[in-house]
Amino acid sequence: MKIKRYKGKRIDEVMRRIKAELGDDAVILSTKKSGDGVEVLVAVDFSIDEAPRERIEMVEVVKREDAVVPSPSPSDEVESLRVEVEELKKLLVAQKERYDELKDLRRELTLIRKALETSHVGMVNVPIEALPLYNRLQEMEVDPKVISFVMKRISEEELLSPVSVCEEVLVQTLRVSSFEPREGVPVVFSGPTGVGKTTTLAKIASILKFYEGRDTSIVSIDTFRVGAVDQLKIYADILEIDFYPVNSPEEFAKVVEVLENSVILVDTAGRSPKDSVRMEEINSFLKVLNDYMLLVVIPYGYRLKEALNVVEAFSTKRPDGIILTKLDETEVYGLPVNLSWHIDIPIIFVTNGQRVPEDIERADPKRMVKYLLGEEVQ
Repeated sequence: MKIKRYKGKRIDEVMRRIKAELGDDAVILSTKKSGDGVEVLVAVDFSIDEAPRERIEMVEVVKREDAVVPSPSPSDEVESLRVEVEELKKLLVAQKERYDELKDLRRELTLIRKALETSHVGMVNVPIEALPLYNRLQEMEVDPKVISFVMKRISEEELLSPVSVCEEVLVQTLRVSSFEPREGVPVVFSGPTGVGKTTTLAKIASILKFYEGRDTSIVSIDTFRVGAVDQLKIYADILEIDFYPVNSPEEFAKVVEVLENSVILVDTAGRSPKDSVRMEEINSFLKVLNDYMLLVVIPYGYRLKEALNVVEAFSTKRPDGIILTKLDETEVYGLPVNLSWHIDIPIIFVTNGQRVPEDIERADPKRMVKYLLGEEVQ
């Protein structure tokens, strides 16, 4: 285990240097302001034989000359060192588990995308009475594999109508879950710019406080978007909920510790899925947490490949749930079924407008199937 200290004017410059020199295995121990810039303390696990000499730098413990510090005994020094090593081991194990989980998720999504690019439905046996239903599913951009499976089930059924069979299959396909946050465990809202993260967070905060009577707090780690903090503060003032804008991982960790008896909702910076630098900065905040719940926010009208790209780009760990937004702005309703068919991540909420808190509903398979099928095939 080696520890190295980096300094620079801006956090993004320092993070790029760390990644270039130490790779993806480096563990951020701390970040803090240093003069006009920032200072980042990094740990990396190099073996003596494999580690490049120029990448190893021992951190010296500097004592102030005027400070009166009692000299520790050798046994105290050894014990202190042992405790530090044990803490670093625990931190490394936790980071490796998160890394492995995220690596598995990305591998799954890569396989799914490749399958989507190369798959063909082939000849689908469509019963004549199911033709309107078949056309509707295609118009709603339901995945061809799902349509093929539905048509197969319809052709095998002798008693139920095609619509009844389709409804049953789609309801069983949809993966949904209830929202059960825990006090002291931050709920992190992640997703691209403009998908409605901040408004959705405000809606959920109002539900928790006014309908469930739970102590709720809002934290913003969005230090990039102009007006983001002001918008959240307005919501927090209206809802009479504590609001904490934080600017560093250390400040974030302290706020979370103080709010151990509250449900903590965390707003993150929106960005392009291709902006890896900004995502790394968000990661530096989340790495200080022992545990957190991750919700990925995706517009209802996204196509499957777009949604899968969002899940991959904005997942700092395997997401605990998906929130689908802007139902009122879409005319294509196939995404929930497509997502549930391909990935094992439940849908938790659906939003359908800008009003707080009215325009949000808990994910209901029957309602989502109703949106999908509409009235044309009833």
